[in-house]
Amino acid sequence: MFDWSRGSLFKALQVAGVPDASYDAYLKGFAYAWLQSILHFSPSSKVLDVGCSATPYFAENLRTRYGVEAHGLDKSAPNDKRGWGLDQKSAELYPGVTLHDGFAGEEVCSPDFFDAVLSVSTLEHIYDHSRAVNSNEMYPHYRALRDMARMVKPGGILAFTYDFPLSYPFNPGWSPVADHEFLLTLGLSPCCASKAPRSETFIYNHADTLFTQADGILSYCDYYFRIAIVCFAFWKPGPGQALVKYLPNAKIAHILEGGPEEYPRGPLLREPAPLASVADHALRAAVKAVIPKPVRAAIRRMERLGRSYFD
Repeated sequence: MFDWSRGSLFKALQVAGVPDASYDAYLKGFAYAWLQSILHFSPSSKVLDVGCSATPYFAENLRTRYGVEAHGLDKSAPNDKRGWGLDQKSAELYPGVTLHDGFAGEEVCSPDFFDAVLSVSTLEHIYDHSRAVNSNEMYPHYRALRDMARMVKPGGILAFTYDFPLSYPFNPGWSPVADHEFLLTLGLSPCCASKAPRSETFIYNHADTLFTQADGILSYCDYYFRIAIVCFAFWKPGPGQALVKYLPNAKIAHILEGGPEEYPRGPLLREPAPLASVADHALRAAVKAVIPKPVRAAIRRMERLGRSYFD
């Protein structure tokens, strides 16, 4: 399953009341909400958050909301990298989360152990375009993806998002489409086969794409470049029953699983109210008398799209 930060999808998550679906400049609320909108967490299921940071609040939230056995994976950070990776207070502040010290790709955790392995805004830090090209490991984040798939038990879920820069030269050689193909080579199956990956150009130019905002980017960079959130969800075939399953939110399944090429079709989240006032009818009559019929038809089409997208 492939998706990205889209305005219509974000609004659907909010209207459906999905936890964490609140706006922020980095679109982290979108990422956390998307994962919860497509998955069903059974109590006592083992869930790992890869790249949980010093404050593994996503794993903690999953524990308190759904009763999962929460785990977090990250590296102990040096003193000059506060907030990045685990620190001395992480275990003390989050006693309900089992923390594992290490990076994805180092095979820190047991294989076939977790019902779900999740990650938000982590892999973009592994893919480091500033390093010299290494012919033995052209794409270092593939090692992390392979390890993440290894940790998922048969029947379990691997689902993650990452921040994808859509401005050259910040993503040379990095392709979400290639990442999707790589996961297929690991023997994983897309949770929703109809949601095929889309190219960077398609995402960049799509009218519905949401980008992280300038106030977020400029807080750590001297110039603004466009970043979208890219989303993946796969399940691991094999014997056994995992306690986390792909089950999209019933209220918005038609949007979660619908094609992203156009605006959402099917039932609207909220039916538009009819125009009934005398002033409305008078305005329509005046417009009909002045504006040619083909132009009126085009306006009606735009209104229909506008209602399904904004209302």
